[in-house]
Amino acid sequence: MMNQMMMMMMMVRMMVVMASDYTSVDILLEIKKGFNNPSELSSWVSNSSQNPNSTVPPPPCNGWTGVTCTTSTTTTYLVVSALNLHRCFRGGILSPQIGLLRDLQTLDLSGNAISGPIPPAIFTGLPNLAYLDLSHNRFSGGIPLDWANMSALHHAHLHHNQLNASIPPGVFNAPKLRFLRLESNSLSGQIPLEIGKARLKYLGLEFNQFTGPIPPELGNVTSLRLVFAGFNRLNGQLPERFGGLTKLRRLMLESNELEGGIPESWGNLAPTLLSLNLSNNHLIGEVPEALAQNFSSSSFANNESTLVFDEATTLVESNLHALLHNFGDEDQILPDGRYMQ
Repeated sequence: MMNQMMMMMMMVRMMVVMASDYTSVDILLEIKKGFNNPSELSSWVSNSSQNPNSTVPPPPCNGWTGVTCTTSTTTTYLVVSALNLHRCFRGGILSPQIGLLRDLQTLDLSGNAISGPIPPAIFTGLPNLAYLDLSHNRFSGGIPLDWANMSALHHAHLHHNQLNASIPPGVFNAPKLRFLRLESNSLSGQIPLEIGKARLKYLGLEFNQFTGPIPPELGNVTSLRLVFAGFNRLNGQLPERFGGLTKLRRLMLESNELEGGIPESWGNLAPTLLSLNLSNNHLIGEVPEALAQNFSSSSFANNESTLVFDEATTLVESNLHALLHNFGDEDQILPDGRYMQ
């Protein structure tokens, strides 16, 4: 009797799962169509004739390439929680249907040469999304405007695309955003002042066309560990407030149009800063002694002739290795200075 009851419960649950996940099948098949039905996703086929007594999960939770399912925290249903298709296929567009996978926590479509706009539905319809990687594609157009619904988003990797226009201030409405990578696009305009309310650890803006000054408000983001903003058209003076960013490991502002002196407060960064690049700007005055002791002249090269640097006090290589050794594994910094993903 007990076995029969367990079997009935299993059948009921499987039928509920199949019914609940039917829309996920339709959604994913629409997404596959947008990718031009690549052979790499040949496992993405509906199996409506599956035996309801089967203990094998129904589509798309039965081995579809890149699809991960978990049991919903609010129901007994299986839901699609991750889509990992890194370098899986080539070309196509991303269907707005992606925004209907409301239980999605991870979305990695990097390295697939996907073109067209980034669907705003990602940022309005996926409140559980924590990890987003759309990098190394051909996405164009602007960044979707408002990220307020992205209450779980921690990583946003949109780098190496063809995005243009400016950074919408609404990007910084995502309360848990820690890693923002926008480098190697065609983004322009000024860095929004709203960045000052973020709690970022990693900010990647290099190889774009940003103009205007570096917002002093960025100095309020004391959680920052790595800032890459070189190879833009940033101008104005270096913010005094950056002296309070005492967790910084890398600060790369090379090849901009920055001017004025290096604030004395920046000497506060020396104890923890591993890499500094202010070269190819229009800086003048004396390099603060603490920075001159820790970094070679290459960090300040190709500025105005009035920029004074005392090479006699540069840090020896062994001390730099000691600094590297003192940072714990929690930072997971790669040799090129970027966080391990």
